[in-house]
Amino acid sequence: SNGGYYWSYWSAPVNSDGTLGEWTYYQVGPDSSKPASGTAEGWLLTNEQDATGPALNTLPEAAASASPAATASSPAPAASSGSPTGLIVAGVAVAVALLGLGGWWLARGRRR
Repeated sequence: SNGGYYWSYWSAPVNSDGTLGEWTYYQVGPDSSKPASGTAEGWLLTNEQDATGPALNTLPEAAASASPAATASSPAPAASSGSPTGLIVAGVAVAVALLGLGGWWLARGRRR
């Protein structure tokens, strides 16, 4: 038993000063929720029936980003016409695998 604990799902409006308004309990799960722009979502592990939402009441200074900021980068090096060692190794590996499969097939046929 988990002592009655469960993860509850909450939403709060984000005020212009970065503080959060009152947390509201979601009646649906995250797959079905449609949070409005300018709201925060939160999770609270609780065993209380009358929980008041997550304790967070202000947002961090810098919001997390889904992708890193763009930075200048050097152009990709041009494709070289160096030695085809990787291609040769791959070809040999495929040939060995096919020979092994052929040997197995022949040995299997002779046992019948």
